Amino acid sequence: MVTIKDVARRAGVSSAAVSYAWNNTGRVTDETREMILKVCDEMGYIPNSLARGLTTQKTNVIGLIVPDMLNLYNLFFIKYLEEYVRASGYSLLLGCTDYDSGAELASIREFVSKKVDALVVVPDNFRKKGFYADVIKDMKDRNTFLLFAGMQPHEADGFCVTIDFENGMFKLTSSLIGSGYTKFVFAGHDRSNYYANMKRDGFLRAMKAEKLQELHCIEVDRSHHGYDDGIRLAAEYMEGHEQPEVFICSNDSLAYGFADQLRQSGCRVPEDVAVTGYDDIHFIPFRTPFLSSVRVPLDSMAKCCVDLVQAGHINTVRTVLDTDIVLRESTLSSI
Repeated sequence: MVTIKDVARRAGVSSAAVSYAWNNTGRVTDETREMILKVCDEMGYIPNSLARGLTTQKTNVIGLIVPDMLNLYNLFFIKYLEEYVRASGYSLLLGCTDYDSGAELASIREFVSKKVDALVVVPDNFRKKGFYADVIKDMKDRNTFLLFAGMQPHEADGFCVTIDFENGMFKLTSSLIGSGYTKFVFAGHDRSNYYANMKRDGFLRAMKAEKLQELHCIEVDRSHHGYDDGIRLAAEYMEGHEQPEVFICSNDSLAYGFADQLRQSGCRVPEDVAVTGYDDIHFIPFRTPFLSSVRVPLDSMAKCCVDLVQAGHINTVRTVLDTDIVLRESTLSSI
């Protein structure tokens, strides 16, 4: 394996000069730096990141822990975060807990042991008060940046980049009511899921403001919220319940399943029944987006996380990002 001393010997410079050139510290001239980097390329030299970390006390690694990698919301957040992490000169270390609280704590401890410069957590245990208290204290003691993304655990004041899911659903539902819709069915996760919880609260707030009652609420568990589940749930509902004017779905995958099943059964979307989603994620590449939805700023959330890591604000204030409603062909402008 080629060492820094081998490069220094070939280039006729000191080992320190090779380090300066590689890290672009400005302590060598541009001409010397170009010459040294050319020698590095010729010899196939790559610095030992662990050794550099001992000197700089940095690994240039950001850890990310998510509860699920089959969820499109998480997948797109990973995609955007990796892009911003790479552009900022960091590497991304990824962990998935599969909604297991024990695995989440184990992953956090493992990432801390690897001395990541920062840790971004998409938390799952929002109902367990105190769950993250020891984690937050430990990270503070180690002077490691800890950031919760997407939602705010009870004890995590000032460590979060969150999205206003509740207000997004309120805006969408209010817009539909303004278009003349009055008969709604809400389809989403049960109340144990933070995101569906916030969306349902926004839906109910808009309904209450107009003194409306929903026809029905279709609750699904966290492992049954995809496209195929939308097809199944729509078929089951339409067999024995009053037809609504609009199905409000807690994510786009579920909504596309509802829309396709309704069309298959002879309903026209949106003339007979409207369908809306949430997230505004286009997961079917060959299909033109037609779904009315709520656009979640996953790109902005990822950028904000990396910006905060680079700024080194250990106790930054909570950042809340807003959403936008996007009305397309799956809903009518007026009925």
